[in-house]
Amino acid sequence: MIENTSQIEKLIRDIDSFIDRPVDIYLIGGGAMLYNKSKKKTKDVDFVVRSKESYDALISALKNMGFESIRPTPGMERTNISDMLSLDDYRIDIFESRVCGMLGLSDGMADRSTLRIAYDKTRLFTCSSEDIFVFKSVTERTNDYEDCLRLIFSHDFDWTTVLNEIRSQYRAYVSPWVTYTTETVIRLSEEIDVPIRNEMIKIKEEYMEQWASQFEKAHLD
Repeated sequence: MIENTSQIEKLIRDIDSFIDRPVDIYLIGGGAMLYNKSKKKTKDVDFVVRSKESYDALISALKNMGFESIRPTPGMERTNISDMLSLDDYRIDIFESRVCGMLGLSDGMADRSTLRIAYDKTRLFTCSSEDIFVFKSVTERTNDYEDCLRLIFSHDFDWTTVLNEIRSQYRAYVSPWVTYTTETVIRLSEEIDVPIRNEMIKIKEEYMEQWASQFEKAHLD
């Protein structure tokens, strides 16, 4: 278990000693939640890099540090992990550009992120609580649903930012992930007030209409 941000920063410092080029690493998930104090510990850290070159450099550095690749665990089928590596107390899930199929770390997410530490070649950013919520909303794991609640109540959560990011990504990459996010939003609305509930249902209905139309056209052809 990782219980404080100093453990993450030590990991980044070690990576910096092994990496062969400048790389910006974006932290999502439980690791980022440690920084905004919405979570006390996490069993893994989730890294996103925004290019194939950065991904290759990060994987090479981690393997030179002794990390070994392991297979994704049950419940992670939707997350489309590029690789998962483990060493001692650390488990790192790494995503190249896009997370969960077609859901990606957008320019808006990068702009909203916070620089936490910078070494010679490696910089660590944490994504905003709203953007962590978007990523967690597409998974099936119970812990991620509970984390969504923690994110909402941990600070002045901005639902407009969440909705705008979902709309932006949906317009760019029509994908089933929007149905998963809607499922999470509907489930949350049974416990708390979720002001974007109706808008999310409309987006899901639009996606389902497009999917049905494409399905019918494919079979007619």
